[in-house]
Amino acid sequence: MKGLFNRQWLCTVKKLPEGVRAETHYLDTRREMSVQMLVDPHSFAVRKATVETYRAPGGREFCRSREIPEMAGVVAYFDAGRELRKIPWENELEHNLMAENVRAVIQAETYLTKERGYSSAEEYDDYWREMYRNTCRYYSNLERVKCTWFEHIADQERFGNLFSRHHSYTLYSTENNSLSFSSENLSPGLILTGTFHDSFHELGLVLELDGSAKTVVSARAHMLRGPDDVCREGMAEAANLVGKSFSPPPGKKEIAALLGGRNACVHLIDLASNLGQTLKYYQEEAQGD
Repeated sequence: MKGLFNRQWLCTVKKLPEGVRAETHYLDTRREMSVQMLVDPHSFAVRKATVETYRAPGGREFCRSREIPEMAGVVAYFDAGRELRKIPWENELEHNLMAENVRAVIQAETYLTKERGYSSAEEYDDYWREMYRNTCRYYSNLERVKCTWFEHIADQERFGNLFSRHHSYTLYSTENNSLSFSSENLSPGLILTGTFHDSFHELGLVLELDGSAKTVVSARAHMLRGPDDVCREGMAEAANLVGKSFSPPPGKKEIAALLGGRNACVHLIDLASNLGQTLKYYQEEAQGD
């Protein structure tokens, strides 16, 4: 088995004197870049956002740093996706990484409850239980949940760093002599592996694909850390990906439906979606050689 393509990105949220800074640093076999966002700790309105490219398939002429003025004033919260879709990004990846920053800021809110106007952790927990009810496996099964959110994170302490999230994805060929960046390497069987670690969760997904049709023939998910056993039960839904084509990859809504809809683990949905993107990016770059 030989590795064909790697993608990793690390997202962090830090509380600084000038505001809350979210940054996602991305690397794959052919690209390295980062997106940064400074937000107001009370309103979560974006003060400044930048995209920096350090390494690109086209060479050094495509490496630069630029500010994204359209992001100024966008509130980094659940409705931000609508505003992000209006921005003329240079590529899909920029958009996806900035959305990753927004999601990370939302997660970091757990440690910004006073700045956000909540009188206590209990008030914030109650808000989430009502606002997020029936939207993911945990919040769709509150009557079965044994561990509250703040019980789950009770052993943590935060200082300057509020939240961290790491994604890692690798595409393998089952052919032993697959060494080049060539579309010819797509004829053997393929293995896609993905891991998702953040301050609150840890899970992984492995897909085996038929080499010719790119159809999923095996899917296995596991959760090492999560808020409750009800979340771990959701890993069994990965089996519903078997028989689905990943070339082109399914859309995120289709993946969510396959993995249980409102009973799906949102992080497992992200893993499956990002594995599909990994195969897509590899194919696009292999065709460009």
